[in-house]
Amino acid sequence: KEKASKKADSMLNHTLKNVLADGIAAVELYQLTGESTHLANATLSMKRGMTWTRRRQSLIMVCEGTYQLHPEKLCLRQLVRDCIDGRDIVFVDNAACGAVGDNIKDDWWVEIDPMLIGMILENGISNAIKHNPIRADPPRITVTFSPTTPIIGDGEFTITLRNKATPGAPFITKQVEERLFQEGVHDSSLGSKNANANSSDGVGLAHSRTVAKLLLDGHVSLKQNDDVVSFGLRVRTPLLPKRNNNNNGVVPTPSSVLPLPSNSKNSIALSPTIQKARRGMLLDDSLLARKYAEKVLFPKLLGLQDWLVLGEDQAQLDLSVSIAAVLKPDIVIIDENFDFEFSPDQKFCSGTEICRALAHNQNKTKSSNKKEMLLCIRSGNTSPDDIQDYVRAGAHFVICKSFNNKALAKPLLDGFRFLQEEQAALDDTTKEKKKKSGSVFPILLLD
Repeated sequence: KEKASKKADSMLNHTLKNVLADGIAAVELYQLTGESTHLANATLSMKRGMTWTRRRQSLIMVCEGTYQLHPEKLCLRQLVRDCIDGRDIVFVDNAACGAVGDNIKDDWWVEIDPMLIGMILENGISNAIKHNPIRADPPRITVTFSPTTPIIGDGEFTITLRNKATPGAPFITKQVEERLFQEGVHDSSLGSKNANANSSDGVGLAHSRTVAKLLLDGHVSLKQNDDVVSFGLRVRTPLLPKRNNNNNGVVPTPSSVLPLPSNSKNSIALSPTIQKARRGMLLDDSLLARKYAEKVLFPKLLGLQDWLVLGEDQAQLDLSVSIAAVLKPDIVIIDENFDFEFSPDQKFCSGTEICRALAHNQNKTKSSNKKEMLLCIRSGNTSPDDIQDYVRAGAHFVICKSFNNKALAKPLLDGFRFLQEEQAALDDTTKEKKKKSGSVFPILLLD
């Protein structure tokens, strides 16, 4: 277990250092030029890093050999676009490179494990950008299918990254390719200035080949033709029929998260008599998060009249449930993890515990004339088990930390009003809710 953890951390470190390097470069470019595009690219890099930190447990399982495939129906072209979004890399149209052309459209999907394929692409993209010597000629990525006319059923796709070779670096022969893909092997003659194999590019290439073995008939390669280096990923996978036009473009819910109730994908029918949310409360140990809530989230995005932010120290968290009983907030957003020194007499160690206490108090005091609090947990940990814990604690929303804050307003406000609809359905005689067709909760706001 310890060996697998160290190996997983090495793989995660390799990925995160490349992601952070992209983010830092984008911030520096923004400082030099003032162009907002660079700041947007930095944000994309940080979100990409957040996604990978949540995948550590999956990486450990990969290293242990216990990882179970989680295939999902995905638009392959969109998956690739998401991986290169905000980076200095060109998506080449298939027709332009003499490949499949018109047959590869956004409505052709494949069934594949997004975590595994994302891991391989992340490494290949980062290395292509890092080693490309000519900024004016950025790396290019293509997607092709075999057979060239996709049919429903078994098929094969290839994703290829091409970048200019580093001047003076050894030509990549078959022998050099195999040495680069050997895990833990480092050879300074291959052009790397870093003699530590555990943090070299070799680790990234090695774990790419390890992961590819889990991808049906996956295979990765590294070739060179003249001054162009090509990193390729070839995978056999079912080719899926075109997207059903009746689903309104809704992407199928990933199998790695809790399924949303079917009616939560539709607009919520709300009575005009239900009161709007007026008061908010945030519990977060991040100074930046508290300032954002005070200056932007509560007053501008949610349009609340007043609010309270807590989380400067453990004492504020311990008092939060009592304060909420007096403040009576409409929307409560709780960070899951607090970075305070543990004390034997502290009341709460996590956002889940605070959410559970708030939900317990709310259930004790339910009445037909009392507004219900919308309880939201915000966390970077959104595995299925984590989400189950949050929901059992009483959370109506689970918000991933990488979720776009600007997109929070509508689901939170609609969610609050839907709670009030449910409360208004209380029968005055039995004090029990009338039967409804279903609930939209829990609602997951992930990546």
